[in-house]
Amino acid sequence: MDQRLDPHLMPNLITHPSHPIHPLTLFAAPPYHGGSFNCDGCGLQGTGFSYRCTTCDFDVHMICATNPLSLSHRSHPHQLNLVFDPPYQTRAPSCGICDEAGSNHWLYRCVSCGFDAHMDCANNRPSPQQQQQRQQRHQQPRERRHGRDNIGTLMLTMVQGFLEGIAHQVGEMVWKCVCGCD
Repeated sequence: MDQRLDPHLMPNLITHPSHPIHPLTLFAAPPYHGGSFNCDGCGLQGTGFSYRCTTCDFDVHMICATNPLSLSHRSHPHQLNLVFDPPYQTRAPSCGICDEAGSNHWLYRCVSCGFDAHMDCANNRPSPQQQQQRQQRHQQPRERRHGRDNIGTLMLTMVQGFLEGIAHQVGEMVWKCVCGCD
């Protein structure tokens, strides 16, 4: 498991270059009435662990707060730096890794040539929203999560019963042949 994803290993208080005026505090759940927050890093909604500035109402997913400030990616020859202010005023950036439009939130950018990348694409991981959806799927009962599992279980039971029936008949025939009974 990536240490950045384990909240038990995270410091309760951090300073972050995206919000240098106040420290950010680790929260296990959003303190808002709706039970969610909008991440000032990626722009997506969050419900789990986050870092928060209580003075400014600045919130970021824990995973967004722990992104490396610079990294290398196989799709680009130069170093990519995490940028906190959108580089474009009139349009959203386009990710050079997945070729999809981004949002005017944090992104990785090559200062040499203007190459942009989504944070999640540059880090080769699912977005916080995808991670949350995956967690919710794992918390649902198996039958609700995979409708075909019920059919699969039924089919398995039928095949097992069929094989047991065949084995029983074969056993009877072998017994009849051995003892010579009809």
